[in-house]
Amino acid sequence: MTFQIRAISIYNRDGEIRTVPFQTGSLNIITGDSRRGKSAILTIVDYCLGSDDFVIRGAALRNFVHVFALTISRETSSFSWLAPHPSVRRQPTPLSVSSPRLMEHPHLITRA
Repeated sequence: MTFQIRAISIYNRDGEIRTVPFQTGSLNIITGDSRRGKSAILTIVDYCLGSDDFVIRGAALRNFVHVFALTISRETSSFSWLAPHPSVRRQPTPLSVSSPRLMEHPHLITRA
């Protein structure tokens, strides 16, 4: 059984979504100019999988992101881990969902 990253998405407070898709079954190489967020992708994956540390240099992610999402495929199914930005989360563990509809509405994600 293998798990592969399908996409990383970030949601702002207005519900707008930015997604970085990945090609499953392939080596994905991320290129770009300096200070454009390539290293942040690894930090977001680590954070969505439950890390307590969240160190991002760029102000855009720190100031505007509300929820991070990591979509993972496993054979014939996929699921997503949603993790509220550290400034809005109240519990240290991310929320796992299998419904893409919830991902479309990050304002529905609350912590008790």
